[in-house]
Amino acid sequence: GMQLPPSADHDPVALAESALDLGITYFDTAPAYNNGQSETNYGQVLARRRKEVFLATKTGDRTHDGTLRSIEASLKRLRTDRVDLIQIHGISQTEDLDAWEKPAGVLTALRKLREQKVTRFIGLTGHDSAARLREAIERFEFDTILTTLNPVSRRQSFREDMLPVANRTQMGVIAMK
Repeated sequence: GMQLPPSADHDPVALAESALDLGITYFDTAPAYNNGQSETNYGQVLARRRKEVFLATKTGDRTHDGTLRSIEASLKRLRTDRVDLIQIHGISQTEDLDAWEKPAGVLTALRKLREQKVTRFIGLTGHDSAARLREAIERFEFDTILTTLNPVSRRQSFREDMLPVANRTQMGVIAMK
């Protein structure tokens, strides 16, 4: 996520440039990563090399208008007019999934952004509740899910309960942690 600001010891632009030069083309970010610093860092590279990157960002907002404002601000920081993937960030156990599809909900905004070609794909992220992620991907159509997948026992429900549902619906699965 390139969260740290530039300093004498850290040049995020050079790091992103090197990643691209080495063939790393998936850039993942979010406005929540150091208050937009990650998007700002990537934006300096994307202004010149956008066509080389599959760009994923997120929204932590769950309202229609808040989501549109969040993505507009992200696009400005990223110095682009489009992203490849917008994800609903950080699904929790207490998530109000019923509100997502209402006219004032986040999914309504994301579908609108996809229709307007601001994004190609819609996804969700989370690592707190495999059960809630599973419920979300069973109820709604998503293109991707970014979640924790590893062999430790506390992550077992993500592997055994949530992952089979994602595979069955042929979602893209992006592993973290």
